[in-house]
Amino acid sequence: MHSTYPSKLLLFGEYLVLQQGAALAIPDTRYQTRWVHKDDPDTEMIEYLHYLKNQDFLKYYLDLNRLEKHLKNGWQLQSDIPRHMGLGSSASFIAAIYDRYKSEPDSEVSMDLLQRIFAAMEDYMHGTSSGFDPMPIYFRQPVLRKNNQSVLVNTSIPCLDHWQLELVDSGSPRKKNHWIQKFLDKIESDKKFEDKIKTLTKVNNKMVEAVIKNERSIAENLLTTFSDNQFHLFENWIPDSIKTQWEETRNNPRAIMKILGAGGGGYFLRINFD
Repeated sequence: MHSTYPSKLLLFGEYLVLQQGAALAIPDTRYQTRWVHKDDPDTEMIEYLHYLKNQDFLKYYLDLNRLEKHLKNGWQLQSDIPRHMGLGSSASFIAAIYDRYKSEPDSEVSMDLLQRIFAAMEDYMHGTSSGFDPMPIYFRQPVLRKNNQSVLVNTSIPCLDHWQLELVDSGSPRKKNHWIQKFLDKIESDKKFEDKIKTLTKVNNKMVEAVIKNERSIAENLLTTFSDNQFHLFENWIPDSIKTQWEETRNNPRAIMKILGAGGGGYFLRINFD
């Protein structure tokens, strides 16, 4: 069992993963979640326990009796990960609970099954979850989502050693489900938008492939193209406070900005190239 559980960054694939695009998520140690013991139980975690106990699917994979005993005895999760900002506060929560109270060893649980478990656990927070976000936190390494399958990236990603990943605060929290539904509605009703998203998905997939293969020059050129197109296609997802900085960054050939997660608020991502 780990002592801490980091936040996560969805580097690539926001929204496009819903259209069978590739996604790459990494753990980020700027913020952490950890187990602590206090005198009084955490009432929110007790409520969450009741949810878990009503999910028949999860009873096979979590030791809920031990979890209940520990929660009532004062064990609880403490986190400095900002909530509703796109950094995986709920995903870190899920990874921490599963890591401590799982019933099966990792060798007996496939990546697909684990993602289904995480999805069922995280549905409580988001209504419907893909289960993808807790993966890089739980494994503490990058996870690639491609062709409807999630796989661990077991090789290093040298590109990231040459890029500074800067979190840019929009100044307001986000409502994830609202922005995802807005995207799905626009895809359904706007054929021109749908066609442009398909083109952007192709750029995204090539970009992810270049990053994994450490083709840094190609990846940076594609990132610049991706950022410019995302700025126009997702204009309504970008707060005015971010638009100004994004416009300034477009004049800098050694940096780009992009949506981080659902957009609409929370943090955005600025990537500075060495």
